[in-house]
Amino acid sequence: ITGQNREPVVLISDQDLRDMEETIYLYSIPGMVESIIAGGKTPLSECVEWDPKNVENYARKEGAKRRRAAVSRRVAPKGK
Repeated sequence: ITGQNREPVVLISDQDLRDMEETIYLYSIPGMVESIIAGGKTPLSECVEWDPKNVENYARKEGAKRRRAAVSRRVAPKGK
């Protein structure tokens, strides 16, 4: 939208604004974009059905895997 002697402005829907804010948020998380891209390339045959009841168990298992990986990186000999 433009007006005489005024800065141009853009008018977008509330949903479009929320979508852009979500995109900006996701881009701010290190590794998130790569994770989303990798997930999009995963064949459906390798995917599991989403079950909200299992979110806590999944998060706990993933956290444990990450902690083990971090520990193994810290104790691995240099050069490996």
